[in-house]
Amino acid sequence: MKIEIFSDFKSDSVKNTLYLGYLILNIFIGRCITNKYCIPIIHEMSKLLNWNSSITGLAIMNLGNCIPSIIANFFVIDKFKDITPLVTGCSGSFMFMITICLGFVILSTRKMRYVSIDVFYRYIIIMGACYVLLLSLFTFKEIGIFVPIGMLIWYFLFLLYSFKTSSSVTDNIESIQCDDLNQNFDDSTSPNFQRRRFYLFFMKPIKQILKFVDLMLGVVFDSAILYEREGAMKKQRILSSFISPIMNFLVFIIRFELVINFRTLGLWVLAMSTMGILLFLIIKKKTFKLFQLIYTFVASCLYISLVCKEIGDGVIYYAKIYNISPIMVTSVVMGALNSLPDMFSCILGAKNGLFKTAVCSCLSSSMNDVLLRIGSCLLVLKYKYGEITNYSWTEQPYITALVMIPLTIIVIIINYEIRNNKLESELAYSLVIIYFIYVMLTYIIENPFLI
Repeated sequence: MKIEIFSDFKSDSVKNTLYLGYLILNIFIGRCITNKYCIPIIHEMSKLLNWNSSITGLAIMNLGNCIPSIIANFFVIDKFKDITPLVTGCSGSFMFMITICLGFVILSTRKMRYVSIDVFYRYIIIMGACYVLLLSLFTFKEIGIFVPIGMLIWYFLFLLYSFKTSSSVTDNIESIQCDDLNQNFDDSTSPNFQRRRFYLFFMKPIKQILKFVDLMLGVVFDSAILYEREGAMKKQRILSSFISPIMNFLVFIIRFELVINFRTLGLWVLAMSTMGILLFLIIKKKTFKLFQLIYTFVASCLYISLVCKEIGDGVIYYAKIYNISPIMVTSVVMGALNSLPDMFSCILGAKNGLFKTAVCSCLSSSMNDVLLRIGSCLLVLKYKYGEITNYSWTEQPYITALVMIPLTIIVIIINYEIRNNKLESELAYSLVIIYFIYVMLTYIIENPFLI
């Protein structure tokens, strides 16, 4: 099986160094967006909807980050007209979320690692069911229309089941540690100030730039509703409410490489301007807060996906330089890159008080990776190109993930039971080791001459 991803190119050392700095900048921007806007929005929406951590992790954090990846996968399958990059990427994402992401979520906090047994085993059962459905996908030599429809039906059934059972779960709404998110580093009483004062001495010029960037991000995300206690100025609210929808629509066009004519563009700009006026009126009257929160959350997910796309392009670029094989790229690199938005949200959320929400997001990621993402993409592929030729599960790109996923789930269950319904540090280290074993096995299976 051969996947044509790479083309011939010439590398340049200066260009590679500058590009590496650009990727580091993107990582920093992605962290800022997640920390400043995405996590507070998740917290505000969970309080407004009165959702506990399990539903917040599934319906807000995980699903919101998954939607941009689904749209990006549409373009991948349209380019290659092959399900191999899709299935290997989603299997790799499944593996990445329950190992690396869950491991770092556990390590990001030293307290409140308890997870209720009802929530834990609910998502363990869902993970097992998603794995069985993923395995059953390879029993079809040709994928018909009923396969993707069936996967989507299972997704919505699991979603309804999660909502129905969440009401009986004794799990409180978590509170975000706002002081950590919006900490004033100029406060001499702050522990961070004492630890970082030498560092901040050299950061004063950069802090002015960061304040300006923060102001611009506030305009982009129309985030005045988050910081009403700070007394946002009326002019700033008008500016952000008017500019934000137009700017985000243009970014959406660029992000997904859409081609539209000037007439359509003018109509959309007019519509976005009208939406901006409505947003301002909503803020002014302090009503329909949920609509405003959803808008800011979608905008933050859009920009996080844009940043992750740049990081992903950079990783693939360096994969070309170091001659990494296409199968390693699709099963390991693309799988990890598809999970970057979730990783940003989960780790920073757990670090700032949303540990249970982050854990639920990691455990429920299989629903989005296997059922929603594969099901929706296969439906589009079937609609556009008709018959879809499938491969056996023993093919090289598939076998490693399909063997390692159930073993990882067993390790998680054993540690959870031994530690009395807690997820402790030894589990996190074990999950990281398991993922590196998965990467090594993928490489060895592809290169049997190394054995």
